[in-house]
Amino acid sequence: MDLKALKQVAQNHRTTKERLLELAKLDPSLSREIAKRLTLPLDVSLELCKSDDMSTRAALAKNSQTPVQILEILAGDSQWTVAKAVLGAQVNRTVTLSRLIFETIARHKRHTVRQTAAEYLHCPPDLLEVLSEDAEPAVRASVADNLKVSAEVLHRLASDSDASVVRNVAVHFNTSNETLNLLAKHSNPDIREKSIFPFLSFSRNREIPVARLEMLKDDPDPDG
Repeated sequence: MDLKALKQVAQNHRTTKERLLELAKLDPSLSREIAKRLTLPLDVSLELCKSDDMSTRAALAKNSQTPVQILEILAGDSQWTVAKAVLGAQVNRTVTLSRLIFETIARHKRHTVRQTAAEYLHCPPDLLEVLSEDAEPAVRASVADNLKVSAEVLHRLASDSDASVVRNVAVHFNTSNETLNLLAKHSNPDIREKSIFPFLSFSRNREIPVARLEMLKDDPDPDG
């Protein structure tokens, strides 16, 4: 079997879907090549979703032309690298992701997959709220770092038990003055210091409250 020649056949846009299906069953390297094609019949994509080769399914998930109905299947893949690729390879994606994709990824068993939803700018706001209560701190920290997260969710995360989550809240430009006032009294000196960070952004046009400066001026931590 001449794999090099067969890969060329797999890449050829004139190759029929019947032939593509045959090639996909011959060798994993061929199915991976087919999964990368920008023009791929839907029934071929459906077959590749069932492939035993994880790299084939991951390649399909990364393909910018893969249709939504296929991505919805791959979002629930038991292998985290496949599911994560659905949201993790968005640079050239030409389709609009469905809510089902976000819902599926937001409840994935692996926290690194749920984290991709928490990081994604177009994650539905109500799902960001759900993810803000995730058991894994890294997921909650990603929610607190999401540019579209609401001030209400940030206020709740300001009381999080994990310092990395609260740090992200402290430097987020959506964090309200009320929340920053609470953080200025936080037990962690690094977080107290960061409570003035949102005021340092020229684009925000926010004045640092005098009371806040007075409070931090007398901070017991010499580096604060």
